[in-house]
Amino acid sequence: MNVRKVVIALAVVTLALCGAVQADYVTIVTGDGRAYTVDEFDLSIVGQVSTCNYGKSIYSAAGNSVNGDIVLGFADGTAAVAKYNSLGTFITSGTVGNGTALTDVAVRPNGELYFTTVTGLAYARSHTNVTAAPSGYTLPADLQLISGTAPYLYVAASPLDEVLFVASDRKETWIRRGNNMSLAPSGYLYSHIYWDRRLTAKLVLSTGDIVLSQMGPDGNAGAQVFVRDNANMSIPPAGYVGSGAILGTGAYVRAIARTADDLLIIGNDSGQIFLRYANNLTTEPFPGNSYAAGFPWGPTAMAVTSNNNVVIGLYNGQIYVRSLDDIDGSEVAPSLDFTADNTGIVAIIPHDPTPTNCDEITSQGKNMTGDLNRDCYVNIDDLALFALDWLTEYKNPEADFLKAGLIPDSYSGLGYEPEVPAPWTPVVINGATVNVWNRAVTFGGNGLPENITSAGMNVLSGPVVLRAFADDLELLPAVGAAHVTKLSDGSAEATGSMAFSGLSVNTRSLIEFDGCIRIELEVLATGTGPDSFILDIPLSSDFAELINSHKLNYVISEPTSSGSIPAGTGVVWNRDYLVPFIWLGNTKAGLSWFAASQKGWMVAPATTSEVTQEIIRTGSEVKLRVHLADRAFPLGQVRQIVFGLHPTPVKPIRADWRLKERYGRHPMAPPELLCNSVLFEPFGKWWGWPEPKSDALVTKMQWDIDNGLVPYQQDREPVGWPVLETARNQVHADGGRIYWYAPVHQLANISPWYRLYGKDWELTEGVGYENATDEWYNAEPVCPASKWQDLYIGTIATRSLPIYDFDGVYLDTYMPYKCKNAAHGCGYIDDYGVRQGEYTIWPMREQMKRLYRVVHAKAGASIIGHISSTPMPPIYSFIDSALSGEQYWTYFQVQGGVDYHTVLPLDKCRTEVMGRQWGWAPLWLPEFKTAASATSRELLSLILLHDSLILSANMDGYEANISNKYLWELGFVNSEFVGYFDSPPPATASSPNIYVSAYKDANGIPGDVILIITNHGLTGGTFNIVPNLGDLGLSSGWTAIEKQYNMTLTNVNDAFDVYLPGKDFTIVSISSN
Repeated sequence: MNVRKVVIALAVVTLALCGAVQADYVTIVTGDGRAYTVDEFDLSIVGQVSTCNYGKSIYSAAGNSVNGDIVLGFADGTAAVAKYNSLGTFITSGTVGNGTALTDVAVRPNGELYFTTVTGLAYARSHTNVTAAPSGYTLPADLQLISGTAPYLYVAASPLDEVLFVASDRKETWIRRGNNMSLAPSGYLYSHIYWDRRLTAKLVLSTGDIVLSQMGPDGNAGAQVFVRDNANMSIPPAGYVGSGAILGTGAYVRAIARTADDLLIIGNDSGQIFLRYANNLTTEPFPGNSYAAGFPWGPTAMAVTSNNNVVIGLYNGQIYVRSLDDIDGSEVAPSLDFTADNTGIVAIIPHDPTPTNCDEITSQGKNMTGDLNRDCYVNIDDLALFALDWLTEYKNPEADFLKAGLIPDSYSGLGYEPEVPAPWTPVVINGATVNVWNRAVTFGGNGLPENITSAGMNVLSGPVVLRAFADDLELLPAVGAAHVTKLSDGSAEATGSMAFSGLSVNTRSLIEFDGCIRIELEVLATGTGPDSFILDIPLSSDFAELINSHKLNYVISEPTSSGSIPAGTGVVWNRDYLVPFIWLGNTKAGLSWFAASQKGWMVAPATTSEVTQEIIRTGSEVKLRVHLADRAFPLGQVRQIVFGLHPTPVKPIRADWRLKERYGRHPMAPPELLCNSVLFEPFGKWWGWPEPKSDALVTKMQWDIDNGLVPYQQDREPVGWPVLETARNQVHADGGRIYWYAPVHQLANISPWYRLYGKDWELTEGVGYENATDEWYNAEPVCPASKWQDLYIGTIATRSLPIYDFDGVYLDTYMPYKCKNAAHGCGYIDDYGVRQGEYTIWPMREQMKRLYRVVHAKAGASIIGHISSTPMPPIYSFIDSALSGEQYWTYFQVQGGVDYHTVLPLDKCRTEVMGRQWGWAPLWLPEFKTAASATSRELLSLILLHDSLILSANMDGYEANISNKYLWELGFVNSEFVGYFDSPPPATASSPNIYVSAYKDANGIPGDVILIITNHGLTGGTFNIVPNLGDLGLSSGWTAIEKQYNMTLTNVNDAFDVYLPGKDFTIVSISSN
C-alpha cells in the first residue's frame, strides 16, 4: 500500500508581533480621480503599496476594514470595488441605478453597500456586483428618498446594521434598517426629522448613535455639533452632554472621525481640529492637548489608524499625520500634497495588515506546513487528523474511536425514563379527544384540533382549519375522518385529510404528555389548484386578551409584541417576517403557535416583506392567521409543512414555590422560613465544559493550552472545586439549594470536545461568549441537534448532580437559535436555492425533556430558566422557575431609564411577569443602574401585584427584603392568589388609579387575607378600599392592619381608608378570625 509521509513540526504559531510597531496602510482618495495606498509612516512614493488614476472625478469612497475592499463612487454615476493593495483591479464595476452622480457610499457590517446620489436616490447594492441588489435584501433596493430642489443625499452605515441618510441642503435625516431602507428600525421614534440649517458632516458612533454638524446662522460662524440618539433623533443619548456645542471659531465643519471608543476628531474650515468624547462635547478629554490649529485649509476627510495616528486630509489635497496623543505636535510623517490643483481629499481609509486571527493567517496563505486543521497551531490535534484520515482511508474499524471515544455510549440512553415524569399524568384517549394534565384536545376529520380546553376554559371559538383560494375564490374541501390512537402513556396521534380541487392534504398531529402538539402536513398538488393556502386558528375575544410574540428577541424592542391584543376590527396585528412563537391568551390560560422555519411553505423569498402572520378581529372572535402559501404548489411534489400548537399552562406550579424560589440570603426572614436557594456561577463559568478540572491542574492545563495541546485530563473535578464545595456545604447546612450554571448550547473553546467536534457541532446562528482577559470564559455555540446533546445530558446526569451534589441547573442564553449546519442535519435548501436555517425548537425540546428527567431524578432538584420575556412553551415546559426582567437592562443601564412604569404597563405585566398562565414559577430580576428606595418601591408596586417573586439585586435590597418578610409572616406561601384583573376582583377602590390583588386563605386559613394595594397615579391621597367579602371568604366585622406601620385600619361598612403616595404600594392583612 502507499504510505504518505507527513512531517509534523511540533511548534506553536503566535499571532502577536514582536518588536517595532506595525504600520497601517492608508488609502487616500482624491476628488480628481486618483487613489493611493501608502504607509502611514511614509506618505511618499517609497511607502506606496498601490496607486491608480481612474481618469474621472470621484465624488465618494468608503472602505471595508474586514476584507480590504475600497468602494468608489464616480461623478458619472458609475461605481467600482477594488482591494486596497490592488487599486487598479476591479472586483466589480458598473453604472448604479439611473447613472446620476454618486454623492456618497457606505459599507454595511456584512460588507454590502449603499450609494446615494445628487438627485435624492438611494441604492442598496452588492459588494460583488454594484449593479444588483445584495442577496437577501428586502426590496425595493432603489428608493427615491427625497426629490425637488437640491436633493443631495448622503449616507452612513451603523455597526448595528442601520443606515443614516442625510439630505444636507434640505436639512433632513432618516434612520432606516440596514436590510430594508423603506422601514425605520422597530420601535424607533423620530426616525425622520428636520433641522434648522444646512447639515455639513455626519458620523455614526459605535453605539449606533449619530453625530451631525449644522452650519452656523450666517454660514461662517456658529456651526454646531450634535450627538443624537439613533432610536430617537430628537434627543441626545441618555447621559450625553454638550450636544449642540460650538467649537472654536464656530466655522463650517466638513470632517468628523472617531476612535473605537468614540473619541471624536472634529475639523472645521478654519483649519482647527478638536478632540472630544461623544458623550461630552463640552470638556477637553486631554486638557491642553485636545486642540490643533494652523492648518492652511480645513479638513475634508480624516481617519484614525490602529496606532492612534490621525490622518488628516485637507481641502487643498494635503495630507498630515499627527499622533492622537499629541494632536498639536510634530508630524508622524512628512506632510504631502496628493493633488495638483487644490482638489480636496474625498476619503481616507486605514487598513491594518497584521493578521489578528487565524482566518486572516489562512487567507494570507501563512499557515505552517503540517497545520492540517488550519487552526494556526501544529500540534497533537493535527496528528489526530492525520491518524483519522489514515484509519478512515483504510477502513480500520478503530478509526471511530478518535471521533466518538471520548463520549461514553451510555450517555445516549440517559434522560428517557420515566416517559411521563411528575407532575404530568399519562395521556388518556376518549374517542377523538386526547386528555393530558388540565387540558383536552378534540381532533376533527382534517387531523387538526376542533376543540381545546385548558384550565376549565374553552380555548377555541371554532375548529382550526386550512383554507385554500384560487383567484380569490375559496375552495371548499372534502374532509376525511379523524383517527386518534394512543401510542404510549406519553403520546397519542391524530390523523386526518382534506381534498381541495387540485390539492390534497394529509395531516398527522402528535400530542405529548405536556400538551405539545406537533402538526405535520403533507401537501400534494394534483392539478390546477389553489394559489393561496392559509391556516386559521379562531379564539373567542373573551379568552384571547393578551399576546406574547417574538423571534427570540426581547419584546421591549417591539412594543406590540407583548401585552394587550390591539383593539379594533379587521387586521389589528401583522408581521412581514416569520415570527416563530405567538401566544394568545389571558392570565389563566392560552394557546401557543410555533414553527421552526418556513420549510415547505410556498412563499416569496425570506428577504421579502410579504405578510406571514396576522391577527384579525371579527365580532366576538380573535383569529390568528398564518399564510402558508401565496402561490401554487408545484405539481406532483409532496411538501411537508411542520408547525406546533401548545395550550397553556403546561403543568402545575409547585405548591411551595413562593417559599423555595429564593436567591440570596434574606436576613429579615423568620428563621423557620430561612430556606435560601443560591445560584452559584463557578470560576470560569461552566459554559458547557462537561468535565472541568481541579484547582491543582489549572496551571498545567493552561500550559497545555498555551502550547497548543489538548488540556491534561486526570482528576475529573470542577475548576475551583474547593470553593464550590465550601459554598455547597454552607448552602445545604442552611436548608437551601445550589445550582450548576449550565447553558444549554455553549461549549468552552478550550475543551477537547470543542477541538474535536467544534465544526460538526457548530450552531451556525447561535450566541457564544468572549472575554478578552480570561479565556476560561470563552465559548462557542453548539447545536442540540448534534451529539453535543448526549454529552450535555450525560455529564449532568452522571457527574454534576450525583457526584458534586448540586441541586439543579440554571440555564442561561436559553433560546433555540437558528442553525443550518448540514453536518448534523440542520437547515434546508429553499425554493430559491438558498440554504436556510431553522430555529432549533424540536431538538432543544428533546434536550429539555431529557434534562428534566435527569434533574428530577434527584429529590428536591429543579431547573431555573433565564427567559427574559421570551416564553416558549414547547421548550419551557421543562423548567420549574422562569427568571425574567433582563430585557430591560438596556433601558435602565444604558439609556438612563429610572421608572418601570414607563416600559412595563399593566398589560405587559400580565403577560411578562406572571407565571400561572404558563406553568412555571415567576421570578423577576431588576435592572436599575442606581438603586433607590422610591424607584424600587415603584417596581415592587408592579411585580408584587402580579404574584411574582423578586430578586433583591440591582435595586434597594431593603425594600425587597422587608416586603418579602411581611408576605412570609402573613402566610402568602400557602394561599390562593386573586388578581385585580380576575372576575370578580378581590376589592374595589375609590380611584381608577388604585389596583388591588389578594392572597386568600393565607397560611391555609379561610378568612385570612393579604391585600397588595398599589397606586398607579402620579399623586398620593387617601383612598377607600372595599374588599369583596364573598370572593375572599371574609365575614363582616373583619379587622385590617397595614403591615408597614403595624396600624389598624378602621372598618366602616366593611371598607377602610388607606393613604398611598403616587406610584407606591402597601400590604394590608385582613382577618375574620
